[in-house]
Amino acid sequence: MLWSPDSKRLITHKWDQRNVRQMHLLGVKNPAPILHTYRYALPGDSVIPKFEYYTFDVASRKGTRVDVPPIESVNTTCCWMSTDTIWKDVRWSNGSDEFLFTAGKRGYHELTLMAADARTGSARTILKETSKTFVETNQNAGGIPNWRPVGNGKEVVWWSERDGWGHLYLVDAVTCTIKRSLTSGAWMVSDLLYVDEPTRTPYFTGRGREAGRDPSYQFLYRVKLDGGPVELLTPENADHDISFSPDGKFLVDVYSRPDTIPISVVRSTSGA
Repeated sequence: MLWSPDSKRLITHKWDQRNVRQMHLLGVKNPAPILHTYRYALPGDSVIPKFEYYTFDVASRKGTRVDVPPIESVNTTCCWMSTDTIWKDVRWSNGSDEFLFTAGKRGYHELTLMAADARTGSARTILKETSKTFVETNQNAGGIPNWRPVGNGKEVVWWSERDGWGHLYLVDAVTCTIKRSLTSGAWMVSDLLYVDEPTRTPYFTGRGREAGRDPSYQFLYRVKLDGGPVELLTPENADHDISFSPDGKFLVDVYSRPDTIPISVVRSTSGA
């Protein structure tokens, strides 16, 4: 489950694996082997795991189903992996009245960003991404999806490969249009780490932007939501592992290369 910021509501889901194909493993154990059975939908199967979102009001203890058809489980090897994939893609807006989520399709060729009213369960589509190749929200294996609601849910910082490179866009969640591209060029945004809402500044790592540097190295950058140049905050020629403080005022930067030991520094958000 995922609590709202004010703890008045929570989101959870109802999982449905009924009639999904059963797969079997045989465990070797003395004196007799043990049969392990789990649900697994193979490509082409007509029955696949699906789930529905529910919101619960804590004071009234009443649950409300989100009004969308059951969503297909995109990454399904077993229940716990699919659940993990689901919860990476749920975000509350600043209050407890609305939350945003993504709905994918098996095959990874379509991904829809949606918003739901936590009080009534009514849902609407904000944005839909389609592609002949995979539609993802992060190119790093196991990476947290690179999108965040901002402005009390009226806008969304969204990562997309629609121009052939992984970049950030500012989406108007009210008119359901893209306001502007925040980054561009022959390089890739790696991880959206933090969004400073008062200054309207997202902080993110990127790869391949710095000329003459190893394109696998990550560097930290920032850019304004209202437009402006991308600023490099970690100029050292190395791979940078960044961790922000809870209030977003400071960060720990651990940087290294294969031929150096790791160096750890504390920085302000200016990079100093």
